[in-house]
Amino acid sequence: MSEKDEQDFPLDKLHVKRKVWIDFDGANLMGEGTANLLEEIGSTGSLTEASKKLGYSYKYAWSRLIKLRDRTGIPVVITHKGGSGGGGRVDLTPWGMRLLQFYKDAEGQ
Repeated sequence: MSEKDEQDFPLDKLHVKRKVWIDFDGANLMGEGTANLLEEIGSTGSLTEASKKLGYSYKYAWSRLIKLRDRTGIPVVITHKGGSGGGGRVDLTPWGMRLLQFYKDAEGQ
């Protein structure tokens, strides 16, 4: 094959894709969406803001966190109540941070 032939290959249109998820005790625990949720919670300190940014309903996002807790037996977030006007905060627990880092490591970030 000549060099000219290789220049005609549309290599700029080739992309490698892969999907990473974490299993826990043989069952799916989390994938990209849940990892993104944990990352946004870590960044914003708000489940409401994280949900909005990702296009999730608050209820759906909260259910993802409950799933992580129920499957592993360890909470991934801790909530802090706000004052009389609201304004509570949610933070990742050390377990939540570890799961997120485990996912990022598996993804090669």
